Amino acid sequence: KANARNRMRDSENFYNDFMAKLSAIRTTEKNIAEKENEAGKFNEIILNSNNESITRTKSQQNDYENTLSKLENELVEAKANIMTAERDIKKEKQSELDKIAQTNAKCVSAYQVIRNNIFNNISDGDLVKMNKYIYSEYGKVYTGLKGMIIDALNDAKDKNVKLVEKLLNEPLPPARHFKVIPNDPAYKWTNRVFTKKSISVRSQKAAEAITQIIADGRNDGLAIADIQKKVDIVMGFRDAQGRLTDKSMKLIEAGKFTHRNGSIYETYRIARTEVMRMNAFAKRDMFEELKGIYTNARLKLKATLDGRERTQSRIMDGFISTANGLFMYPNGQYYKLGSAPAQWSINDRETQYIVFLNEKELRNERKRLQEQAAKVKAVK
Repeated sequence: KANARNRMRDSENFYNDFMAKLSAIRTTEKNIAEKENEAGKFNEIILNSNNESITRTKSQQNDYENTLSKLENELVEAKANIMTAERDIKKEKQSELDKIAQTNAKCVSAYQVIRNNIFNNISDGDLVKMNKYIYSEYGKVYTGLKGMIIDALNDAKDKNVKLVEKLLNEPLPPARHFKVIPNDPAYKWTNRVFTKKSISVRSQKAAEAITQIIADGRNDGLAIADIQKKVDIVMGFRDAQGRLTDKSMKLIEAGKFTHRNGSIYETYRIARTEVMRMNAFAKRDMFEELKGIYTNARLKLKATLDGRERTQSRIMDGFISTANGLFMYPNGQYYKLGSAPAQWSINDRETQYIVFLNEKELRNERKRLQEQAAKVKAVK
């Protein structure tokens, strides 16, 4: 995009310069004609000279017009490339949101099966067996979510290869797929979310909360519907006040909406964070392969700015990485996107994409990084 804009600006400057020169040429032609009228005795000599001048002028004008036409065509092509790039970025972002919704919908579907079985045994089911059942099924939900996150990583890698092929206009080797989450420092937070201990703790917490609600409801003589409502709040089908509409239920089932409470919200948060993180890592892996070949390859950060973003996202939106793919965070430290400390990584709602800078952009970026580092140093 930056390359295209520079070419657009250069084309406009060239056009203005050409028009100024053309105006000067036409003024010269007028002056020659006036001198012809004043100097009759030299009319033939001047006329010949004028004809030669006009011939040269027309030749130069044709050269300028041909060059201008070429630049105008390049300008049209550059604008088309910018629009295509913007569409690709929007399409990629929408694909990411769709992946989050699909992942969340599968979790909700599994929760619905658990919910139905719980409701069928609320009145007289064995609570010990119910606790074990909920613990086991919740574990399957989180294990399944882990598998979907790995799939999201592989999908992101495939899509990213296609995007970069489009930028370079040349084929690239197919992306390497993973069967498990890589045991790499960059993936430490993802691996930590899906450890056996973490899954066990979450599953046991849900099992104990639900069975306790049922036990208390039985002891207090609550109606079955009231107990179900409380279970729904814990699972996230209803909001914290126990409300649930047909519209919200349909959106929940589609993975496109969640109340801000319960198990559904918890798995949604994990799905959202990890799918976005996998997209970032897919671009990161591609960048690592490219940076040794293309010295002008960089990563550019794009934040979701909708009024709900963190201050960090507003500050870093549009940042260009270093040659090694590191972004400078507000604390003055450099990190890979998604690998910064928790205070910068959790719910950051940021993504990155690969760009190729021209020489002017490279100089400007080096200058910007130096100025930014100087400001952080001054604050410290």
